[in-house]
Amino acid sequence: MIALASLNRWTAAAIHLGISALIAITVVAVMLALWYPQPYFDAMGGTGLLKILVGVDVAIGPLLTLIIFDRRKKSLRFDLSVIAFLQIAALVYGVYIMFEARSVYTAFVKDRFEVVPADQLDPADLAKGPPEYRTLSL
Repeated sequence: MIALASLNRWTAAAIHLGISALIAITVVAVMLALWYPQPYFDAMGGTGLLKILVGVDVAIGPLLTLIIFDRRKKSLRFDLSVIAFLQIAALVYGVYIMFEARSVYTAFVKDRFEVVPADQLDPADLAKGPPEYRTLSL
C-alpha cells in the first residue's frame, strides 16, 4: 500500500486514473462479451452510453482526487473514500442501466430485424408465453 504522505496531488490523481481505467476496461470487456456481443452493441446504440459511463467513471474520480488532494489534510482518507464510494455507485448504476437495456430477442418484422431490449418487455407478458421464453437471457 502506498502511503498517502509520500504522494503529491498529480501522482495520486495518476494512480487513481490508472485504477479507474483498469476497472473500466474490465467492466467493458465483460459487458461486451456477455450482454452486447457484436452486432448488438452497435444495433442498440451502445457507443454513446458507453462513452458517458466510462467518461464519468474514469474522468471524474481522478479529477476530484487532483482537486482535493492535500497530504496535510486530516480528512484526506475520508475525502478519498467518499470519492471512491461515489465513483463505485456511478459505475454500479451505469452497469445496471446497460444490463437493463441489453438485447434479449431479435425478431423479424415484415422486412427487417428488430432488436428487443430487456427493459421493454413486461414481466406479465413474459409469464403468458411458452416456458422457454419466460426468462430473459443474459
